[in-house]
Amino acid sequence: MTTDLETITPIETESSLFTGRGEHDVEMSLFDHLEELRMRIFVAIVTVVVGAIGCFFFSRSIVAWLELPARALNFCN
Repeated sequence: MTTDLETITPIETESSLFTGRGEHDVEMSLFDHLEELRMRIFVAIVTVVVGAIGCFFFSRSIVAWLELPARALNFCN
């Protein structure tokens, strides 16, 4: 029983594994790249701000949780 190697199609070729290019990649202009970069920076900043606001409201709980391991230590022996 022989297998025709031309009928077997790999899911990803070796070159796409190393270059990071897939079948959905498209050529983009400089302005398209800048627009995508601007959007990613905006999302990153919004994420950091929302995380900081969330941590501000729970700061007492977070500090108490971080102090738990230190409560067992005796500093003044």
